[in-house]
Amino acid sequence: MMQSVRTRRSTVALVSLALAVAAFTGLSAASVYADTPSVSMDVSQLGVGPGMYLVGTDIAAGEYVLLAEGTAYCDFRVTSDASGDTDSWITGDSFFNRMIITVKNGQYLTVDKARIVPSSQVPPVDFSSGALRDGMYRVGYDIPPGQYTLLPDEGGGYYEKFSNSTQVGSSFLGNDFFTSPRYITLAAGQYLKLSWALMYPTPGQNGTPVPVYRFRNLRNGFYLWSMDPVEKYTIITTLQGVWLHEGPAYQINSAANTSPLWRFLNVRGGFYLYSADPNERDTIVRTLSNEWRLEGEAYKVSSDPAGSPVWRFRNRRDGTYLLSADPNEKDTIVRTLQGTWQLEGPAFYIAQ
Repeated sequence: MMQSVRTRRSTVALVSLALAVAAFTGLSAASVYADTPSVSMDVSQLGVGPGMYLVGTDIAAGEYVLLAEGTAYCDFRVTSDASGDTDSWITGDSFFNRMIITVKNGQYLTVDKARIVPSSQVPPVDFSSGALRDGMYRVGYDIPPGQYTLLPDEGGGYYEKFSNSTQVGSSFLGNDFFTSPRYITLAAGQYLKLSWALMYPTPGQNGTPVPVYRFRNLRNGFYLWSMDPVEKYTIITTLQGVWLHEGPAYQINSAANTSPLWRFLNVRGGFYLYSADPNERDTIVRTLSNEWRLEGEAYKVSSDPAGSPVWRFRNRRDGTYLLSADPNEKDTIVRTLQGTWQLEGPAFYIAQ
């Protein structure tokens, strides 16, 4: 009998984490994971509700998605009979958001706080934000195959990988409890169960659009942009008093954007400059290396004006820079802050 090592973890830790992140970001605790979607549909009329069901009599054998009815942790168990004895246990777990399980005739499926929906009736999860949190996902349907980055919550994360959704015996492919970021490669047809962690496509993998996040320095107003989920995780968990996470600034499809965007750090002021211009990069490296340190490639963008422009502003007072892909923000800055910000023009483009 295999059980998850994090079953029944304290909900106090979950609430504490939500409140801590909410205090940092300015969001309510309920919206802490606003960029990491969970069940994005009304599940109240889908499938059947919580309860105990005899497979083959009450429900048909097959694969089901268990969709949480609310935000609380849910439970499921599959048993060989209705005795309640531990010997009848086949598999089970506590979960948040969603779970996938295949059951056979004669088994009993018991579910608390979640709807039981045939998998054929459940569309793929919404992965448009580029991030997912706790739940179970089918590779090749919910998420593309490829390499992903797993980022643990403050108490540590956990995953299990399966070849099918029975979650028993030879279907088990591996697991790990982790307190620092992990890479994991997933193949089509596999299943990933994720707990107390966030999952992002590793930048440059899968062809899935990946969000670029914007941070504002609370002390001096400098800006930082990052696609790197590990850097985002590190900033949020260790530099809460310095950087405010403003959210996704735009998304990059690495398959469509192939030109490097270089990031420079001003060694005197501590602010950043982003350039997609090879000539500008070479000039800075050749003539201003005592002022600007080339940190390397930040991510891929496009030089084709057919894409969506990202405008670069230079602060006339302190020499810092601001990037914006939002036409409304650009127009507002030009109209109301001309004395502070100078529009330099499109710094690069984003191909869709």
